[in-house]
Amino acid sequence: MQSNKFSQRQLTGLPPGSHCDGQGLYIVKKEPHAGKWVFRFNYLGRARQMGLGRWPDVPLQEAREQSSNARRLVRAGIDPIADRANQRQQQLGRNITFQALAEEKFAVEQNNLKGGGKNGRWLSPLTHHVFPKLGKVPIADIDQNVIQAALSPIWRSKCATASKALNRTRMVFKYAAAKGIAVDLNAVELAKELLGSQNHKVANIAAMPWDKVPAFYQSLSLTDLTQLVLKLTILTGVRPAIARQCRLEQLNGNIWTVPGDAMKGRKNETPDFRIPLSEEAIKVIKAAKAFERGGYIFASLSGKGTISDAIVSRYMRETRGLPYKVHGFRSSLRTWAEHNSDAAYEVKEMLLAHKERNLTARAYIRTDYLDERRLILKNWANFCMKAPDSLWKRATKLESLV
Repeated sequence: MQSNKFSQRQLTGLPPGSHCDGQGLYIVKKEPHAGKWVFRFNYLGRARQMGLGRWPDVPLQEAREQSSNARRLVRAGIDPIADRANQRQQQLGRNITFQALAEEKFAVEQNNLKGGGKNGRWLSPLTHHVFPKLGKVPIADIDQNVIQAALSPIWRSKCATASKALNRTRMVFKYAAAKGIAVDLNAVELAKELLGSQNHKVANIAAMPWDKVPAFYQSLSLTDLTQLVLKLTILTGVRPAIARQCRLEQLNGNIWTVPGDAMKGRKNETPDFRIPLSEEAIKVIKAAKAFERGGYIFASLSGKGTISDAIVSRYMRETRGLPYKVHGFRSSLRTWAEHNSDAAYEVKEMLLAHKERNLTARAYIRTDYLDERRLILKNWANFCMKAPDSLWKRATKLESLV
């Protein structure tokens, strides 16, 4: 087959149409002074066509070199179009850093995260433990050894954080692959193998034993904001943040409806949660309304937002000298219910707004067991109120021994 048929000057004089320079290289002109280069070839029995750039931006000699390289690949059994795409992906991966892609992925995830991801600090594990070492590294250059080196300092000392960081890294790699960047999707799993077992013993949140709760509850005041938050947390079994963020419009008689976006779970996928209020809980809420500002019944004394978690936790830890966590009162309630209520397991779990883990069963359960939970919480409130004074004295002595 004749090759190198045209000179640079001859190209200008060619009329519109497709003209072969030889060995599969064509110039396709739509007008006298503009066109494009095309390499035509057969691969695995199919006719293919590969663009080589616009003419005259790509000169004749460069087009011939490109077509020559493509022919060598075809002879070697390699698809030149796929090879070029792979080269571009690799180059793209060398130009985009891990941090840039992580921030892109976070922007995508924000739509599904409550509070735009700020409350859950989606980026935090990466910002503190991965970006300092891998943030500026092109993602295409990151392998399992690099990931393992970045996370090994915290793998066993900060197990939960390290696991989150690894999971976020996995998500960033999948996002990069979806963008067409050549990354090793096995790198994260291989890094986990290199890191090994965390040998981490999960410690439960320190919870006050349920038989100590009545004495503690009765020692709390109805005139102090911090102590009122604790009272409502104990009586309802809600997460501390939900109690602190209780708003007037969520309260309707003896039902407190917490919006789904305030509950634990993914944005737009978590339903509102109704909490039946006992007479004692209503009494606590009435007392708390004296502190209401901007709709929050537990408004911060500074006038900005609500009372903070730090203030409530400090009261437990420093003022009262107790080793228990505020969140632990959920466990206190659940354990008491296990010992003192014959309600079904599903009802007891719904006290804490726990989901049915079996997806099929969850699809058929269309009740929140409001009436059943109302009875349990009424009995729980009565239990909290009936402890004799001597029980508090005994509990105080026991706490001093902890």
